[in-house]
Amino acid sequence: MLGGTAKYGGTLASMKRLALLLLAILTLSAAAAAGTIAYYRFEDGPSGSVASSITDSSGNGNTGAVLSGGPKYNSSVPISPIPQTGAPDLLSLGFGTGDSAAFNYAFPFDTLTNATLEFWVDPTSTVGENDIFWTTTGSADTNRFNIRIAPGGAFGVDYRTPTGTLHSLLLGGSVPAGQWSFIALVKSGNTYTAYINGTQITHNDVSPNLPTSTGWTINGRATEQPASCCQFAGLIDEVRLSDQALAPSQFLNTPEPVSSLLLLSGLAALVAMRRAGSGRHFRSRVGL
Repeated sequence: MLGGTAKYGGTLASMKRLALLLLAILTLSAAAAAGTIAYYRFEDGPSGSVASSITDSSGNGNTGAVLSGGPKYNSSVPISPIPQTGAPDLLSLGFGTGDSAAFNYAFPFDTLTNATLEFWVDPTSTVGENDIFWTTTGSADTNRFNIRIAPGGAFGVDYRTPTGTLHSLLLGGSVPAGQWSFIALVKSGNTYTAYINGTQITHNDVSPNLPTSTGWTINGRATEQPASCCQFAGLIDEVRLSDQALAPSQFLNTPEPVSSLLLLSGLAALVAMRRAGSGRHFRSRVGL
């Protein structure tokens, strides 16, 4: 009987070791998602509280600051866990028309040949224009990208050169008001591709003259320019910037196949070990 109990204890120890190994594998897999510049998950909370800063979860230290107003944490989220990483999603960040956040580094599309922006967004209304990412901290409508929801709900991207020349890049898809939409914007050389709720649109910038601003904002146009036409109002979540042109299989809204397979295999092994251990424990108690 003592021998059976010892074996059962050994099985429990093995199960714990396997569980820790699985956790380490999943953590390393998430960390190995190469090329993350910054990842704003808005998980500081609690819901209803005002954000004091915008935490960068990538570990790269690209924390943002509240520029104006008081963006508030909100318990409405698009999905949990995040399919690509498996991380729980508990909070989003809500912006009113007078709320904005600023980041003290160049927007990656300004400086990198390849880059990707991903985010979920839930606009309050799409009757007017919602300028979500206004990528300058200057006061003029120059030297910036404008990543926006156009009146009527289409997703739009344009930029102005340092001298103010407009380059219209993308306009299409649909971002409905009052519901979450996943958007990925991929820059590969001079080609820009947007994925909006499964709709793909592409444009080639034939004569690039990119902005050179050294900072960018979320919803900052009204504060920096200022302008009253185009403020964003709504929720935003899981903003990730990468220094690669990601494929759709790498997007946050897509399950990561290797980690998912490892997790399922590990869970199956844990169940099998638990059943085997329970069987040995039962047999030792009845003297078999």
